[in-house]
Amino acid sequence: MSTPSPSPEDSPSPSQSPSPSPLSSLPDSTVITFPDPAFEAAVREAIGKPTGAITKGDVAGVTSLDVSGALEVRGDIKDLTGIEYFTALTELICYCNQLTTLDLSRNTALTELNCSGNRLTTLDVSRNTALTTLTCYDNYFPDKSAIIGLDESRTRITFGTQRSP
Repeated sequence: MSTPSPSPEDSPSPSQSPSPSPLSSLPDSTVITFPDPAFEAAVREAIGKPTGAITKGDVAGVTSLDVSGALEVRGDIKDLTGIEYFTALTELICYCNQLTTLDLSRNTALTELNCSGNRLTTLDVSRNTALTTLTCYDNYFPDKSAIIGLDESRTRITFGTQRSP
């Protein structure tokens, strides 16, 4: 029997000090639930597992993940729930999709993020102390304050043009 994915209520608020993620105590056999079938398909392709349950152990060693859509045609991914299990992830490329919110606070190894060309109104990088490069132009951010936990003293940000919702 598999352990269910933690609920969002299990996540500490960004104002709390960083602590070990409850995900780290889950066994590698924990089955990950991906509510977005397009994201699940992209993960399956990335890890080379076309069928069967995707577990914490399947994604634990993934350091780079590219789930971007084509520049000319927006991708189908609307939700990256499940990304929190990618604990070794240092690079995430998810540009040109349909994301509206993105919480990467549990991906503490992340150093590079490109989330441009989505529909983002909020982005949580509150525990991403290793983040050095953030590219997030062409979204719906009202301004940089919509990026929770952004520390511009350590993160090079390409913010650029933002769209109106």
